[in-house]
Amino acid sequence: LDPQRQLVRKAGATVTPEAAVFRPDGALAYGGRIDDRFPEIGISRDQPRTTELRDALDAILAGKPVHAFVVSARLFVVHRHDKPAIAPAH
Repeated sequence: LDPQRQLVRKAGATVTPEAAVFRPDGALAYGGRIDDRFPEIGISRDQPRTTELRDALDAILAGKPVHAFVVSARLFVVHRHDKPAIAPAH
């Protein structure tokens, strides 16, 4: 896990759930939401309509470019000690 939030800072994560995938060289390959199951605060779907993280992982494993590099997640603010907390946009 990341108790010192080093990976959180490296990924630039601001809200959760938000995923970050790093390449073996440490470069950020994908940063953003997992899917659209939670499109807005307080709203959820039984099944997601989009699967950004799965699509990014499939592209990375196939050696293809990741098309949706950063897709904003919208749920809970990640409290980081190096930045003030900012509420997600509605």
